[in-house]
Amino acid sequence: MDTPDLPHALAALRDSNARYRVLADTMLHGVVHQSADGRIIAMNPAAERILGKSRAEMLGSTSEQAEHHTVREDGSVFPAMEHPVMVALTSGVTVRNVVMGVYNPRERQRRWIPSTRCRSCTAASRCQWKPMRCSRTSPRNAPRPKR
Repeated sequence: MDTPDLPHALAALRDSNARYRVLADTMLHGVVHQSADGRIIAMNPAAERILGKSRAEMLGSTSEQAEHHTVREDGSVFPAMEHPVMVALTSGVTVRNVVMGVYNPRERQRRWIPSTRCRSCTAASRCQWKPMRCSRTSPRNAPRPKR
């Protein structure tokens, strides 16, 4: 790349980053970005609302550390290493249509994430995005688990 093109390339990159930031900050779906070792490195405001925890509380933690009260649709305990995020990170396989009940401490109730999709990148520093749509009601036929 010629040096005269560098300022234009940098300006285009800044514009692209700004558009991405607006999208991530205003979308209604929660997105949690985790590193290859499962540590949370970024999340958007919708994820904070859905999970009931601030970015500061979540950054640097893993699913195991951050989500102690996660259950399956049937009310059974959902071990952190079986969460779609961790399955995608350890296997490289995309995980779809898994319903998780996550306790939201701000609302003092369980939030159901009915369609969690995880995708890992193929680069050496694998990344993963966890878009979340959330429902406050139980999924069909699911028992009301105890907190």
